[in-house]
Amino acid sequence: MLRAADPSIRFVIARLVGPDTDDVLQSAYLKAFRAWAAFRHDAAPATWLHRIAYTTAIDHLRRQRRLGSTAVKPVEADSIASGDDVAGQASARLDLAAALDALSPDHRAVLLLADGQGRSHPEVAEILGVPAGTVASRLHRARLAVRARLSIGSET
Repeated sequence: MLRAADPSIRFVIARLVGPDTDDVLQSAYLKAFRAWAAFRHDAAPATWLHRIAYTTAIDHLRRQRRLGSTAVKPVEADSIASGDDVAGQASARLDLAAALDALSPDHRAVLLLADGQGRSHPEVAEILGVPAGTVASRLHRARLAVRARLSIGSET
């Protein structure tokens, strides 16, 4: 099992493919190893590796859909922060996880990379292999969908 994977890559892949994270990461790292000689260094190696991991995850989801498997069950969120209202925090995390899971993989990846990891639009665009304008559009739609699902911001 790959436990030493870059935490930012693991985070995005886990939210995309759930319990198959280790298999997808292993495939991605194997692809990267095999393709290293062809790497042109026109991007940072970490960005290149993120791109390989993302496309491997999307391929995995497409293969599952083609095989007629059930919906991906994401891994559970990390441990809940300590506080007085543990049940409320747990409920909020489950609501957020459900809202993220309702997004398409493309919208979820953009939201996780931009808002979850604080990456810039050009950086997300390079990782996902789409134009920066597409990142902005997907991010806007993803935020709207999450807000609607969580029923926040409806008064604006």
